[in-house]
Amino acid sequence: MVVDAEHGSRTCAGQPYTRAQALLITKDRLIVQVAEGVEDQVDPTFIYELDYGLNVVSVSPNGVGVTRAHQVLEARGVLDHPFSLEECARLKAGVVVRWAGRDTAARLR
Repeated sequence: MVVDAEHGSRTCAGQPYTRAQALLITKDRLIVQVAEGVEDQVDPTFIYELDYGLNVVSVSPNGVGVTRAHQVLEARGVLDHPFSLEECARLKAGVVVRWAGRDTAARLR
């Protein structure tokens, strides 16, 4: 899963690229915890819920890390607005799901 930074779809609090940190598969959904960086215990994370057609159903912050990271950037003058759930809607609209290639698809079968 790639959040398309070129179109402004990454979070304000994060990096230009994100990474899947955890995956939960239920009978109806794929639930992906996505980190905004490479530090497992530090980086803010979001929860992306996808259907089996890989359409994003919802995006929500995971815990207080997103809000805290956003506040730090506000205090530094990097951001001029508080975090809001409108950012989650923007993230949802900007998700692009890509396969790494045929080899990956074959290994998943």
